[in-house]
Amino acid sequence: FDRSFGKIIDDYLRPIRNRIAHGLLDDGELGSSIDEPLQVDQVESWLPTTKYIVRRMLKTEFPDEYLVGVADLGSHKP
Repeated sequence: FDRSFGKIIDDYLRPIRNRIAHGLLDDGELGSSIDEPLQVDQVESWLPTTKYIVRRMLKTEFPDEYLVGVADLGSHKP
């Protein structure tokens, strides 16, 4: 996949994922909480980008099976 996707994933999405996945940190502190509006906003702000990356990666990996009627750049195939 595109290097810029990897950079976005490594620099922004993976830290959010790790904070959620490892809810209780080694020191027993809560890493992320649904009760913290700022943290919820951060997750929600990345959802459209995350969906785009996933769709693009799936289309690249499985061009004949995923979104068959959509061309590589998003236009409809004739």
